[in-house]
Order: sequence, then structure tokens, then C-alpha cells
Amino acid sequence: MKSWTLIFTLLFTTIAIPQSPDTDVYMFDFNYSNGKLELSNFKNISDNEGYDNQPYFLDDTFLLFSSNRGGQNDIAKYYIPYGSKVWVNFTPGSEYSPIKIPNQNAVSAIRLEQDGTQKLYKYSLSTTDSEILIDDIVIGYQLWYDENTLVSAVLEDNGLSLYVTDLITKKHRRLDTNIGRSLQKIPNSNEVSYISKKNSNKREIKSINIASGRQNTITTTLKDSEDFIWLNRNTLLMGKGPKLYTISTRNNSDWKEINDLKRFGIDNISRLAINDNINKLVVVGESNGAIVANPEDDKNSTPEIGNQEIEKSGVAAIIERHLRGYVNKDINAFMATFSDDVKIYDYPNKITSDGATAVKETYTNFFRRIKNLNAEVLKRMVLGNKIVDHERVTIDGNAIYAIAIYEVNNGKITRVTYIQ
Repeated sequence: MKSWTLIFTLLFTTIAIPQSPDTDVYMFDFNYSNGKLELSNFKNISDNEGYDNQPYFLDDTFLLFSSNRGGQNDIAKYYIPYGSKVWVNFTPGSEYSPIKIPNQNAVSAIRLEQDGTQKLYKYSLSTTDSEILIDDIVIGYQLWYDENTLVSAVLEDNGLSLYVTDLITKKHRRLDTNIGRSLQKIPNSNEVSYISKKNSNKREIKSINIASGRQNTITTTLKDSEDFIWLNRNTLLMGKGPKLYTISTRNNSDWKEINDLKRFGIDNISRLAINDNINKLVVVGESNGAIVANPEDDKNSTPEIGNQEIEKSGVAAIIERHLRGYVNKDINAFMATFSDDVKIYDYPNKITSDGATAVKETYTNFFRRIKNLNAEVLKRMVLGNKIVDHERVTIDGNAIYAIAIYEVNNGKITRVTYIQ
């Protein structure tokens, strides 16, 4: 009994917030080598109603992003190891684009005041104190070059202009006009990259030396895409629709598609962020409605799974196929993962369905009655041939939280115990 108590304690440390119909922040474990991208451990980390966007890795442990809270946006600080979230600030205005200030225990963010004014503020990470940093230009997006130098995209002339600000003298210098929102340091260099929109036929990613103002064109963007990040000194990553693309800046190659996030339920990618260790990728996008649980082993169909495939993909893949059948209300795919003698229990030992025939009858009727069905795995533990999931199921807009304990033998689910 002590072991199960420990499992439940670990599972319920995840903080869950209702899903957003708009943009959400998604995190993946990330591996890029030899031109191939592997994504795993998918999770919607904002999982919130409204606008959640503009992620920034504080370090390899914490992620900052702008998150909707009661109709306004504040700075959320997400603890990656445990999947928990706290609020950095408590102000009447809305905060956007939080970024760490170098060598300070503080972040800067754009605050949209209730009267419509927009200013750059500094927020302490140890207290809730805040103070104005810049209010004589209207900054839309920002990048710290060093602790005294800010590069920003400033709103002027119905567009954005590239500025650099000396925080000691409080003087601003315009470097370029008609730019995009994405500002990124180029790895292993003293230059900054941004998107130029001066050419009406194509958008160009440029580099600029902040001291001299010298510019160079690196490459063109994907058509109509605004956001990019660097994977290394010579490789750029961009998103368009549900897809991710890379390009090498060492040659004149074209953008290459390397991953499609549609299988993760993600569409219309609008922001990207990556940590310093290049092993965590954060994507901002919209849900396409095809919510699945960690579908990195997704297949176009749901085949029978024998012992050989278990050894290859693991019991987790079987549960993921099971959940995909469930959220798609596909009774055949759903039942394909059960053994003929499967038993469904309410914890601890109350049988609710005995055998595949009884299960199929129950869920066939259930799928017919329900219009909208959704499921998400909030936390998962794998214990040999058992999977323990903390799940949130949304049935026609009503959320139900449960622990599901799956037991798999010979490639089939033989027992499921639910704790609501």
C-alpha cells in the first residue's frame, strides 16, 4: 500500500489548468543530429484558456512565458522537472515577452497598462517588485545583448524598427527599419540576427554587428513565417503551419522539412525556444483538435501488436495507441489493444467490465452518446509491464481526473484499474 501511496503523491504534483482553445505552449525532449530531429516526452505545459505564448528558457530548470490569468496576461515560471507553475508578478497590467536580465535575479517584460500605454519593466524574481526600465520608446520585442545593452523591436511608423539602447546612458540608436519580431543572438559570435521585411518579394534573415551597425544577409525565411531560432552556429529552425524546417547557412540549400507536429495535435506554429543544452524544444501553436498522448510512435493505422513489437516499442506505445483510439472514438482501434479476457476495475477491486465483449458494448454506446472527447496524460510512470497514468479526460466540456493503472501481457491490455 505504501508503494501505491508514493505513486499517487508523485503523480498529483503536476499542476493542471484547463486547456486553451487559442495558443498553447508545448515542450519536447529534443535531439538533432545528422540532419534528423527526434522529439519525445511531448507535453502541453501551459494547458490554459486564452493566449499563452512567448516562451523563454530562464535556464535548464525553468521556463518563462506569458500566460493568461483571469483575462489578463502575467509572467508564468514553469518548473520543468516537476511540471509546476508559479506567477512571477501581480500587477493590474498585462505582461508579455519575459526575458532574463544578464547577471541579475530579474527579468524584463513588456507591460501593457490598463490605459493602453506600453512600457518595458524590470521584475524581481525574488520578490514581486517591479520598476520601469524604458518608457520613452514603445518596445514590442526585446533581446538582452549584455547587462547594459538592449536590442529591441520598437513600434513606429505602423511597423517595427530595430533599436539598440544603452541602459547606462538611456540613449537609443536606430539600426534598421521594417523588421520582424524575432531577435536572436547568433551562437559563437558577437552578432544579432533579425528578419528584414524591406524586400516586398521575400523576407530575409540578417545579421548585424551592434557596435558598427554592419549588416549581412544570411538567408531568406519560409514564406510568411516570422519566428526562428538557432540550433547551432550554422543551422536555423523555423515553423510553418504544423511543420518544422531547418536550413544550413554554410551553403545555398533550401529549407528542409524535418518534422510534422500535426500528430501531436499542434498547428499554426508561432514561436520557438530552445534551452542552452539543446535538449529541450518549446513550440507555441494552436490545437488542431487531434489531442493524443505522447504520439511520437504514431502510425497511420493501429495494427495488432505481438511480442516482437513490444520489445521494440515498449508497453507505453500500446497505451498510446489505446488512447488514440479512445479520443478518436474509433471502437475498432480502441478494442485492438485489449485482450479477450480483459477486466476493467474501479479501485481497488470492483469489476465494471469483464471480457472484451462487455467492454466493447459499453464503449460503443459511450462513443455514440458523446460529441466531444479529449484525453491528456499529465504524468506517467512505467513499472515493468504496468503503466500508471495521471489522466485528464474531457467529455463534452466536463473534465474528469483519474489515475489509470494499465497491465499489459503478450502485447495486449489485460487489466485496467481506475481511480477517479
